[in-house]
Amino acid sequence: MHAFHLRGLSRKLSPWQFVLHGDTSAYREGVVTWMCQQERWKQARKFALCGRGDVGQGCASGSALRVRPRGCGSRLCARCSRKYGRRYYRRVAGWLGNEAHGELVHVVFTQRQLPFESLSQAMGRFQGAFLRVTRRWALAGVAAGLVSFHPKVGRAGGWHFHAHAVLELRGVTLEDFVAAVQPVWWAAQQMGGAGLPPLFARVVCGAGAALAGLAKGEQGEFWEESPDQATRVLQYVVRDMVQGVDRWGEGLDGKRMAEGFCDALADAKMHRTYGKWRRAHDAEDVEEVDLGESDEAPGTVTEKDAKKGALEWFDVGTMDSILYRARSEQEFRSYALTLVSRPLHRSPLTRRLSAALASLVS
Repeated sequence: MHAFHLRGLSRKLSPWQFVLHGDTSAYREGVVTWMCQQERWKQARKFALCGRGDVGQGCASGSALRVRPRGCGSRLCARCSRKYGRRYYRRVAGWLGNEAHGELVHVVFTQRQLPFESLSQAMGRFQGAFLRVTRRWALAGVAAGLVSFHPKVGRAGGWHFHAHAVLELRGVTLEDFVAAVQPVWWAAQQMGGAGLPPLFARVVCGAGAALAGLAKGEQGEFWEESPDQATRVLQYVVRDMVQGVDRWGEGLDGKRMAEGFCDALADAKMHRTYGKWRRAHDAEDVEEVDLGESDEAPGTVTEKDAKKGALEWFDVGTMDSILYRARSEQEFRSYALTLVSRPLHRSPLTRRLSAALASLVS
């Protein structure tokens, strides 16, 4: 397929694609252009069409609809990059949802922005300094941690590359941790604190028993808020950390910056775990994330689902066809509205979904 047609496909989002990707047409066109220049034709086509093949599956009672994704699997995709992050969320949730934990804190590490620095240079500068900090975490009282690296367009053509960390502390307070780590972070950047603000740090949840709400299964994009306040706060902190690239691509100015963004992130590892969170908890029901085409026939029940007493699901149609037919057919309207029949999380994704379904409510 010609590059011109691929760029056109990336700009013209279907209704369901808009729910998943949001207003990212300019970013998507830039990524497709980069992929075509790299002669990644198959990947560019899958990227442009990501979401159009998603299948809605209904249960026999008609009381629920689930989405079986058909993603592109690209780390540069707003939708599929969130799936990579969900693997780390599931691992952390497996530990916190099944075992007592220490104090949980949220810390943000930032570095000084340099004008006209490429993203690759900003990442390299940050990672070198951050490695010196993580080597001292055990001595600073860190029992486990999840770190997510975020690149955002900065001033004067540079990049605001930073990291968010959720850490479990044992035997120390947050003030003790900051006092031990902040001088090391400043020294690692050879700044002595000059031009750098103090580390942003806050307590997310005090030490306590297992957060059972985190161990509850959820369906990918459309997860439910926990009724427990502490669990709900932690849900949003960790989910915000493992966000996709849809927010990172905002502000890309010009072809050169877009190409640098793709070059740096195409194969980069943007999330890391430390301590016991590096492995899955024994009680965790480990499930591989479907990042592309699946060999499993839609509508079938896996052995794992059968053990859970799951209902048998059948294909209703693609999500775009369900949204289209729901405007005039009650059966499809009922299926579509089940997506927002439970207390979903608050995010741009669910706001777009609610807007797409608002006209169906009589």
